[in-house]
Amino acid sequence: MNIEGLGVGSFNELTLSNEDGNALIAFDNNELATLLGVNADSLTADNFGVLS
Repeated sequence: MNIEGLGVGSFNELTLSNEDGNALIAFDNNELATLLGVNADSLTADNFGVLS
């Protein structure tokens, strides 16, 4: 997932949570994406573009 240009400076600034078997990704209290069938605990910075 490429989040370049959204103002996210690092992976730690994202909020990752699980809801009904899906991963919710948010930044600055705004939902960016819902990943269907994905556990948020399995996501790392390697899954996102331009973050380290």
